[in-house]
Amino acid sequence: MSTPTATPSLNAGPQVRTPSITSVDRRVLPIDGQVRNLLGLYLSAFKNYDEAARTIQISKDTVAKYFEGNPNIALYVFDRMYSVLKDKVEPAKLKDALDGASYEEIVSRARERNGQQIDVVMYKMTSRLREVLTLYTNSFPSRARAAAKIGINPRTFKAYVKGDIASFPKGKFEQVVKILREKGHSEKELLELSGVSDWSELVAPKARAESATMSTADVIKEILARFEAGTLNSRALDKNLQAAAAKLFGDFGSAVRAAMQQLDERLNRQIENDISKGNYIDAFKGIRKLEQFIGTYAMRERTAVRTGGYGKKKEWFDDLKAMRERKNRLKLQAFRALRIHDFPADRPELVENVRTPDIEHEVSDYDPVRRYQPGDMLKHPEFGVGRVLKLVEPRMIQVTFGPKTGEKTLVMNSQGERPEPRAG
Repeated sequence: MSTPTATPSLNAGPQVRTPSITSVDRRVLPIDGQVRNLLGLYLSAFKNYDEAARTIQISKDTVAKYFEGNPNIALYVFDRMYSVLKDKVEPAKLKDALDGASYEEIVSRARERNGQQIDVVMYKMTSRLREVLTLYTNSFPSRARAAAKIGINPRTFKAYVKGDIASFPKGKFEQVVKILREKGHSEKELLELSGVSDWSELVAPKARAESATMSTADVIKEILARFEAGTLNSRALDKNLQAAAAKLFGDFGSAVRAAMQQLDERLNRQIENDISKGNYIDAFKGIRKLEQFIGTYAMRERTAVRTGGYGKKKEWFDDLKAMRERKNRLKLQAFRALRIHDFPADRPELVENVRTPDIEHEVSDYDPVRRYQPGDMLKHPEFGVGRVLKLVEPRMIQVTFGPKTGEKTLVMNSQGERPEPRAG
């Protein structure tokens, strides 16, 4: 079935084209019945909170707050949710959720945040706090009944109990404690089970203040550090960093793209310099690192653009293609310098899936009393890293040290032992 064409009419309901609202817009929208209907419809379109949050580039905790206590929702977040709903759900369901209103009518209720704190107080979700929630859940016939008793969506409550969400609303937890005390558990017992002496110790710190002090350079620096550490795709990404990235770049994905562009440019320049100087150990080390970072970026951005539409997907694909082409040209240049593979100079794409050698751990110091075979890597004290091309005589080998130094004939002991690669 084809999708009806959008019209500019204010009465067109779900077919109205959604305006572009960025995270720079500081307005908030009161969560009334119609907004809550749309929030519920949005969540029902996904398998879990994690997927629902990633699609609109916010955290699971933020999604949970909108469902369980926040009086307002950021206007740009609502705008993203509504855009996704138009693509994912049937027009009739969206019309029912709107309950007679149009998108424009709902958005017109937005107001300036005016610097007021709109987040409810949250308790940080520790393993001990989850034990209290488990005790509470076990006092009911089902988890759904336990969730309904304190007015929480069953799917949200399940995510809390599993520890998928990092914080829990203070007001809801106070209800849990009250119900458990009515069921015979003392407050002292519940405090001990929670691992604290006072409930105030559970209050989660706010990320807003620290994120406000971060500059564009700070955000890039932090993301580069996560590229280096291999933690960019971790689910435990720092909320301050994500908040600052959204504020300064529009969304976290755009900040990652800017950081990757800097990283790509720096490593390409470094590798090219190492190859020109015949420093092949560092050149191949840099190529391997660049391959790792490109792989990390590909995985991160594939998630970010999954629902971003054709334009965003093409932009990501073109970026990734250009990065791989630049990397492959350098990789081919290094291969040809040491004649590791016989690829044509004008076909860098052929090396994309060829293993990049770990020269640092495959090379051994040149020793004339050792025996060498074609393909062996050695490091000469004067000529640097070279690769054995062929045996010239029983006691002579021809070695290439790259274009800068050229080929040299070296002595070896035909009866000696093969050299051992360096330990990794």
